[in-house]
Amino acid sequence: MATVVVDNGSWFCKAGFAGEDNPKSVFPAMVGKPKQVGVAAGMDPNSVYVGNEASRKQGLLSVKYPTQFGYITNWDDMEHILHHTFNNELGIVTEEHPILLTEAQLNPKLNREKMTMMIFETFNFPAMYVKAKGVLSLYSSGCITGVALDIGENISYSLPTYEGYALRHSVMKSELAGRDIMDCLQQSLIDKGYSFDFFP
Repeated sequence: MATVVVDNGSWFCKAGFAGEDNPKSVFPAMVGKPKQVGVAAGMDPNSVYVGNEASRKQGLLSVKYPTQFGYITNWDDMEHILHHTFNNELGIVTEEHPILLTEAQLNPKLNREKMTMMIFETFNFPAMYVKAKGVLSLYSSGCITGVALDIGENISYSLPTYEGYALRHSVMKSELAGRDIMDCLQQSLIDKGYSFDFFP
């Protein structure tokens, strides 16, 4: 019974199984719903598209990202992402696996409680564990003490950790993050005459 590991980021969702070197699935953490009834032939107005399918149909959909600045802001859409993760990407029976979830470094207690309720009551997992991304990064390097730098899509954190415990009072947060770095690199390449398409 392998432990399911899910890292819900603001831009991508990564999911797989503990003990594997890489995630089994990485997909855009986006949820799309038709912009208007009858906008495209064959598109049900109540349809919900998640991940790569939502990305492919972006022109026809109103697309949202349920996680903003590291925190879940739309719980209905997050439920769609998790349903897609467990059923379509991993193809698991949730009742047969424990789950490990990552969370933002300063995730509010209320968010953790909502996620716990969803994992147990909606998806029926038998066991779960939640830990800050920075602490898990240190664990994966064989360390329990250190400083982890987590650069996400739109927020960055430095997280000091001592013997496996995050020192929350010492966390540093910056809104200079991955999107800013990509925008800067993209502009630099454009200035040098390179042309390319960027997802999404």
